Amino acid sequence: MTGPWRRTAAFYRALALVVFAVGMGLAAGRADVVILGAPLALGLLLALLARPVRPAAMAAPRSAASVGGTLVSRSTVGVTTDLDDLADAEFATVLLPDTTARPTGSTRTVAGSQTQLKSTLDSRSWGPTMLARPDLMAAGPDGLTVAGPGAAQEVWELVLPAVHATPPLQLPPINGGWAGAHLSRRPGQGNDLVDLRDYAPGDRMRSVHWRAYARLGKLYTRRTLSDADVDLMLCLDVRSNLGPRLPVEPASLIDRMLASIVDTVRLIRDSRSERAGGPGTRERLDAEQRARYTTLDHAVHAATAIGSAQLGAGDRVGVMTVSSDRRQIRPGSGTRHLQRIRYFLANLTASSRRVTPVAYWGLRPGTVVILCSPLTDDAAAVAAADCAARGHQVLVIDTLPGEQILRAAGGNDRDHLRILTLQRELRLESLRRAGIPVLNWEAGSIELQLATMLKALRGRR
Repeated sequence: MTGPWRRTAAFYRALALVVFAVGMGLAAGRADVVILGAPLALGLLLALLARPVRPAAMAAPRSAASVGGTLVSRSTVGVTTDLDDLADAEFATVLLPDTTARPTGSTRTVAGSQTQLKSTLDSRSWGPTMLARPDLMAAGPDGLTVAGPGAAQEVWELVLPAVHATPPLQLPPINGGWAGAHLSRRPGQGNDLVDLRDYAPGDRMRSVHWRAYARLGKLYTRRTLSDADVDLMLCLDVRSNLGPRLPVEPASLIDRMLASIVDTVRLIRDSRSERAGGPGTRERLDAEQRARYTTLDHAVHAATAIGSAQLGAGDRVGVMTVSSDRRQIRPGSGTRHLQRIRYFLANLTASSRRVTPVAYWGLRPGTVVILCSPLTDDAAAVAAADCAARGHQVLVIDTLPGEQILRAAGGNDRDHLRILTLQRELRLESLRRAGIPVLNWEAGSIELQLATMLKALRGRR
């Protein structure tokens, strides 16, 4: 809200000059000096007559922003700003939200008769996000009265995490299931050939191996493993939210001016690169945003991508947190269930409580467990090993942005971080030796990492 209307310094300076000119002319008996102050006095009088003389009688202008529709991160959002009580203003200046063209925000000056502004912004983050706060400043006739600057009410909206395109995971053969996209350990109708057996009456003709008949002159029937679907539980370790150290925001006026100049130079470089066919402002901002991702960001992105891919493959997917304040969505299927998962992830926050024992997770027999954790202590590794000991297939996704943390760390912290990284690598290696695949979400291509790791595990056997 802007404050009440008030006189500006220009009003008092103009009044002082008129009084001074008239007083000096009358005191010196110089009519020409009085005539020189007449235009200034006439302009001041006309400005005062154009609007109410008393600022207290003028309604204070207001601004309010609104955003409509379901919001998804890394998408363009339309923001409508309503301006009220601008009848007493000749023009108003509004500070609009950040945009792709100018990350530091944009300022627009409008006439007092305009009542609505439309702008766009990029919602790059997920979760409860402040999308708009249109600060307003209004000026009266000839700039003699002003209201503001003042901050409007903040607009907070729940931004859903975007779905990263990821193919379904090719899991090892699973127990149970009757139809689906995964290989089962149970013999049945499927595409994975096990061996051949002699033909018996009652076997279907489409299961006859005709190449073997042509070679040996005897009927053989193919034995295959059936396809199956799975119950997949995404277990999120949100006990900490670790990320790279962010640069300090400039505090002094000179530092802010230098930061603005740097932003302008970057925009010029981006526009030239975009005209030459290279990356532009959007790509640069996306890269800067990815460099600031924390463990919670990686966990949410991994859960959204894997959940969407497995639901598309016909699996039943659930989500839960492994801390003592356990929150859970039971396994389900379909597009509406994906929206339910995304709303659950959008409201996710870090919790510093301990890990709940696996016996209280409520996992059904045969459930595939995907544990998303930064693995900064032994609790998550012990939980993964316990799940594997109970007969569940376990995949661990490492959500720690280790490279970005080391890159942003100072010289005094790097040695300490290297020691912690070495301890964590030993923890990861112990999981791999136990036959639990560990995938790194920051490295990308988790389906390729999983295929390579499963191939290595088969080679050991």
